[in-house]
Amino acid sequence: MHDLHRAISVPLVAALEAMWAAIVKRHPEVPAAVVVVASGTNGRTSSEARWRHFAALR
Repeated sequence: MHDLHRAISVPLVAALEAMWAAIVKRHPEVPAAVVVVASGTNGRTSSEARWRHFAALR
């Protein structure tokens, strides 16, 4: 299963990095960001999954 996770996560992270670089190139005023790549389910079913965000300055 580890190889499957790697096969999925490596191109996903590369795509996210490329996307963020393109955004910052067009909009240098955009502040730095942290993108967390995780399932968010902790073994729960997909209907029990939660969407979350991190807002340090709120």
